[in-house]
Amino acid sequence: MWLETRWGSGSVLFVLCVALAVGTAGCGDGGGVSLAGTWSGPIQDSFAGPGTVDFTIAESGSVLSGTWLAVFADPAHTNGGTFSGTFDGHAITITTVSSVPTACPFLVTATLQTQHRFTGTYAAFNCSTAVTGSLDVTRH
Repeated sequence: MWLETRWGSGSVLFVLCVALAVGTAGCGDGGGVSLAGTWSGPIQDSFAGPGTVDFTIAESGSVLSGTWLAVFADPAHTNGGTFSGTFDGHAITITTVSSVPTACPFLVTATLQTQHRFTGTYAAFNCSTAVTGSLDVTRH
């Protein structure tokens, strides 16, 4: 084979390994992007109006966990608690649990825009009140 005689079989193997490594870099792991850390930003809530949200995220593989706090002008609407979720390198799915036993849980569906920003929407579930909203958070 011309490649073997001209470059040597070791060179061909090296080129194939580099091509394989480049072709699979970042597959399934978000290219090494981690969401671990503190994130915050504005939210717009259909019930409580504008506010801010903070997430403290821990990450183990594709599994997320942590705490959240949503603060609104009317303190009666301020809420927080824990969450669990997943991250596939692009899509983020979070289910919240409130520290207020009577508060509704929320499903957050977001997309990583950059390594330091994600945007998305949320909706209450298992709840008698339809509450939805949007968020735009950045890493700190």
